[in-house]
Amino acid sequence: NARYPGATDVSWSVKNDYAVANFYWDNARAASHSPNHTAWFTMKGDWGMTETEIPFDLLQSLAPKVYEAFSASTYAQVAEGWTPDHEVDVLQRGAGTEKLYVIEVSKREAGKETEVDLYYTEGGILVKEIIDADKDQDYGEYLPQKPTGNIEAWLKQKFTTYTVVEIETEHGQTEVEVMAQGRKHEVLFDASQ
Repeated sequence: NARYPGATDVSWSVKNDYAVANFYWDNARAASHSPNHTAWFTMKGDWGMTETEIPFDLLQSLAPKVYEAFSASTYAQVAEGWTPDHEVDVLQRGAGTEKLYVIEVSKREAGKETEVDLYYTEGGILVKEIIDADKDQDYGEYLPQKPTGNIEAWLKQKFTTYTVVEIETEHGQTEVEVMAQGRKHEVLFDASQ
Protein backbone atom coordinates (compact mmCIF):
# COMPACT_ATOMS: atom_id res chain seq x y z
CA ASN A 1 0.00 0.00 0.00
CA ALA A 2 2.85 2.44 0.75
CA ARG A 3 4.68 1.81 -2.52
CA TYR A 4 1.62 1.44 -4.79
CA PRO A 5 -1.28 3.37 -3.24
CA GLY A 6 -4.53 2.70 -5.04
CA ALA A 7 -3.45 -0.69 -6.43
CA THR A 8 -6.47 -2.86 -7.21
CA ASP A 9 -7.17 -6.55 -7.74
CA VAL A 10 -4.09 -7.48 -5.72
CA SER A 11 -3.26 -11.17 -5.49
CA TRP A 12 -0.31 -12.61 -3.57
CA SER A 13 1.88 -15.68 -3.98
CA VAL A 14 5.21 -16.82 -2.58
CA LYS A 15 8.17 -17.59 -4.86
CA ASN A 16 11.42 -18.68 -3.23
CA ASP A 17 12.08 -16.12 -0.49
CA TYR A 18 9.79 -13.44 -1.91
CA ALA A 19 6.16 -12.44 -1.53
CA VAL A 20 4.95 -11.57 -5.02
CA ALA A 21 2.01 -9.23 -5.65
CA ASN A 22 0.18 -9.09 -8.99
CA PHE A 23 -2.02 -6.02 -9.36
CA TYR A 24 -3.42 -3.20 -11.49
CA TRP A 25 -2.04 0.25 -10.92
CA ASP A 26 -3.54 2.57 -13.50
CA ASN A 27 -6.86 3.42 -15.11
CA ALA A 28 -6.11 2.01 -18.56
CA ARG A 29 -7.07 -1.63 -18.50
CA ALA A 30 -9.59 -3.80 -20.25
CA ALA A 31 -11.77 -6.15 -18.27
CA SER A 32 -10.06 -9.17 -19.85
CA HIS A 33 -6.53 -7.83 -19.41
CA SER A 34 -4.24 -9.47 -16.87
CA PRO A 35 -2.61 -7.45 -14.06
CA ASN A 36 -0.16 -4.89 -15.38
CA HIS A 37 2.28 -4.92 -12.43
CA THR A 38 4.13 -7.59 -10.49
CA ALA A 39 6.17 -6.62 -7.44
CA TRP A 40 8.55 -8.74 -5.38
CA PHE A 41 9.02 -8.08 -1.66
CA THR A 42 11.19 -9.85 0.90
CA MET A 43 9.33 -11.52 3.73
CA LYS A 44 10.35 -8.50 5.85
CA GLY A 45 8.45 -6.24 3.45
CA ASP A 46 11.43 -4.75 1.61
CA TRP A 47 10.78 -4.05 -2.08
CA GLY A 48 12.96 -5.96 -4.53
CA MET A 49 11.70 -5.39 -8.06
CA THR A 50 8.64 -4.44 -10.10
CA GLU A 51 7.72 -5.68 -13.55
CA THR A 52 5.39 -3.33 -15.40
CA GLU A 53 3.73 -4.04 -18.72
CA ILE A 54 3.53 -1.04 -21.05
CA PRO A 55 1.99 -0.96 -24.53
CA PHE A 56 4.60 -1.23 -27.29
CA ASP A 57 2.97 1.83 -28.89
CA LEU A 58 4.07 3.95 -25.89
CA LEU A 59 7.71 2.85 -26.00
CA GLN A 60 8.74 5.76 -28.23
CA SER A 61 7.49 8.35 -25.74
CA LEU A 62 8.33 6.50 -22.49
CA ALA A 63 11.80 5.19 -23.45
CA PRO A 64 12.97 6.94 -26.64
CA LYS A 65 16.52 5.51 -26.58
CA VAL A 66 15.15 1.96 -26.29
CA TYR A 67 12.73 2.63 -29.14
CA GLU A 68 15.51 4.08 -31.32
CA ALA A 69 17.84 1.14 -30.67
CA PHE A 70 15.11 -1.41 -31.34
CA SER A 71 14.01 0.43 -34.51
CA ALA A 72 17.58 0.29 -35.84
CA SER A 73 17.87 -3.46 -35.20
CA THR A 74 17.25 -6.37 -37.56
CA TYR A 75 14.26 -7.33 -35.40
CA ALA A 76 12.39 -4.16 -36.40
CA GLN A 77 12.88 -4.57 -40.16
CA VAL A 78 9.63 -5.57 -41.88
CA ALA A 79 11.58 -7.47 -44.54
CA GLU A 80 13.02 -9.75 -41.85
CA GLY A 81 9.52 -10.90 -40.82
CA TRP A 82 9.79 -10.18 -37.08
CA THR A 83 6.74 -8.89 -35.20
CA PRO A 84 7.00 -7.24 -31.78
CA ASP A 85 4.59 -8.25 -29.04
CA HIS A 86 2.00 -5.59 -28.20
CA GLU A 87 3.44 -5.18 -24.68
CA VAL A 88 6.92 -4.46 -23.32
CA ASP A 89 8.01 -5.64 -19.88
CA VAL A 90 9.87 -3.06 -17.81
CA LEU A 91 11.98 -4.31 -14.89
CA GLN A 92 12.55 -1.62 -12.25
CA ARG A 93 15.00 -2.65 -9.56
CA GLY A 94 16.76 -0.99 -6.66
CA ALA A 95 19.70 1.41 -6.58
CA GLY A 96 22.84 0.27 -8.37
CA THR A 97 20.99 -1.89 -10.92
CA GLU A 98 19.95 -1.23 -14.49
CA LYS A 99 16.32 -0.67 -15.44
CA LEU A 100 15.61 -3.18 -18.21
CA TYR A 101 13.10 -3.14 -21.07
CA VAL A 102 12.20 -6.57 -22.48
CA ILE A 103 10.78 -6.56 -26.01
CA GLU A 104 9.52 -9.90 -27.30
CA VAL A 105 9.56 -10.45 -31.05
CA SER A 106 8.38 -13.46 -33.02
CA LYS A 107 8.70 -14.82 -36.53
CA ARG A 108 7.23 -17.82 -38.33
CA GLU A 109 9.38 -19.67 -40.88
CA ALA A 110 8.82 -23.08 -42.42
CA GLY A 111 5.91 -23.73 -40.04
CA LYS A 112 7.99 -23.04 -36.92
CA GLU A 113 7.64 -19.99 -34.70
CA THR A 114 10.72 -18.49 -33.10
CA GLU A 115 10.50 -15.98 -30.28
CA VAL A 116 13.31 -13.76 -29.04
CA ASP A 117 13.36 -11.67 -25.86
CA LEU A 118 15.49 -8.56 -26.28
CA TYR A 119 16.77 -6.90 -23.09
CA TYR A 120 17.64 -3.20 -23.41
CA THR A 121 18.95 -0.77 -20.83
CA GLU A 122 17.17 2.56 -20.51
CA GLY A 123 20.06 4.04 -22.52
CA GLY A 124 19.15 1.80 -25.48
CA ILE A 125 21.96 -0.74 -25.15
CA LEU A 126 21.03 -4.32 -26.03
CA VAL A 127 22.45 -6.44 -23.21
CA LYS A 128 20.82 -9.82 -23.82
CA GLU A 129 18.98 -11.82 -26.48
CA ILE A 130 17.18 -14.97 -25.34
CA ILE A 131 15.78 -17.25 -28.03
CA ASP A 132 12.59 -19.15 -27.17
CA ALA A 133 12.58 -18.13 -23.50
CA ASP A 134 10.31 -19.87 -21.03
CA LYS A 135 6.69 -18.85 -21.63
CA ASP A 136 6.13 -18.44 -17.88
CA GLN A 137 9.05 -16.03 -17.45
CA ASP A 138 8.72 -14.30 -14.09
CA TYR A 139 12.12 -12.51 -14.09
CA GLY A 140 12.97 -13.79 -10.61
CA GLU A 141 16.61 -14.14 -11.60
CA TYR A 142 16.74 -10.35 -12.11
CA LEU A 143 15.89 -9.50 -8.52
CA PRO A 144 18.36 -6.95 -7.17
CA GLN A 145 21.82 -8.32 -6.82
CA LYS A 146 24.78 -6.64 -5.20
CA PRO A 147 28.39 -7.71 -5.67
CA THR A 148 30.15 -8.62 -2.43
CA GLY A 149 33.67 -9.18 -1.14
CA ASN A 150 36.53 -9.14 -3.62
CA ILE A 151 34.10 -8.88 -6.55
CA GLU A 152 32.72 -5.57 -5.30
CA ALA A 153 36.22 -4.26 -4.55
CA TRP A 154 37.48 -5.23 -8.02
CA LEU A 155 34.49 -3.62 -9.77
CA LYS A 156 34.88 -0.39 -7.79
CA GLN A 157 38.58 -0.27 -8.68
CA LYS A 158 38.05 -1.03 -12.38
CA PHE A 159 34.89 1.05 -12.92
CA THR A 160 34.48 4.20 -10.86
CA THR A 161 30.74 4.02 -11.43
CA TYR A 162 28.75 1.05 -12.67
CA THR A 163 25.31 -0.49 -12.48
CA VAL A 164 24.56 -4.21 -12.28
CA VAL A 165 22.67 -5.93 -15.08
CA GLU A 166 22.88 -9.45 -13.70
CA ILE A 167 24.98 -11.66 -11.40
CA GLU A 168 24.98 -15.39 -12.03
CA THR A 169 26.87 -18.04 -10.06
CA GLU A 170 27.35 -21.57 -11.35
CA HIS A 171 30.07 -24.21 -11.32
CA GLY A 172 31.93 -22.26 -8.64
CA GLN A 173 32.31 -19.18 -10.83
CA THR A 174 30.50 -15.85 -10.68
CA GLU A 175 29.67 -13.95 -13.86
CA VAL A 176 28.88 -10.29 -13.32
CA GLU A 177 27.34 -8.17 -16.09
CA VAL A 178 27.64 -4.44 -15.49
CA MET A 179 27.05 -1.25 -17.43
CA ALA A 180 30.02 1.11 -17.20
CA GLN A 181 31.51 3.74 -19.47
CA GLY A 182 28.49 3.44 -21.81
CA ARG A 183 29.00 -0.27 -22.52
CA LYS A 184 28.09 -3.67 -21.12
CA HIS A 185 30.97 -5.55 -19.52
CA GLU A 186 30.95 -9.24 -18.57
CA VAL A 187 33.43 -10.19 -15.87
CA LEU A 188 34.09 -13.78 -14.77
CA PHE A 189 35.39 -14.48 -11.27
CA ASP A 190 36.61 -17.87 -10.02
CA ALA A 191 35.51 -19.46 -6.73
CA SER A 192 38.01 -17.37 -4.74
CA GLN A 193 36.57 -14.19 -6.34
